Amino acid sequence: MDQGIPGGAAAIAAFDALFDRWQNHSVDAFAKGLRIFVGKWGWQSIFPPDQKALFCNRAAGYFIAVHSIAYANYRWAQVSEAQYPFIVLRGGGNLECMADHANLDGLVLPHTHPFWSLSGPPFRYGCGCYIIAAQSRESSHRMGGQCDVMLPANWQDGLPLRRIIDLSRRDVLADVIRGTFDL
Repeated sequence: MDQGIPGGAAAIAAFDALFDRWQNHSVDAFAKGLRIFVGKWGWQSIFPPDQKALFCNRAAGYFIAVHSIAYANYRWAQVSEAQYPFIVLRGGGNLECMADHANLDGLVLPHTHPFWSLSGPPFRYGCGCYIIAAQSRESSHRMGGQCDVMLPANWQDGLPLRRIIDLSRRDVLADVIRGTFDL
């Protein structure tokens, strides 16, 4: 589970605590705390402090990935709790995301559709797709819903089948840290 991570499970728990402490601050504040952490736990191979650009890039990438996951989980809980009858999937607008998911932008499905329990944004790292609740299929157009957008017939095979990404699972966190976890 924690193979390849210096310090193993104890280091991952400490890293998780570091992120919890700095998550409501800027990525720069997180990076400052990360420099201390890297020195203490020997994570120079993952976050090389002597290579400033690579260190900053990896720190920012991790920070953004975890925030994206947390936001998507929060948004799903919010939309689910509201129990609106329909959910609209909107494209995030960035070019990488739109190349993969442009055909789903504006998708309107009932809240009870199995797609929502099996998949949903973020589909992968850097995905900016998001969901919006709608009172009716007709009113969904105000949120960008397009009733002519359909799920592909093989949607269960073509999209990642992840809904809530559990960042408290140490194996998931270790993969995110390594950069091998594909959202």
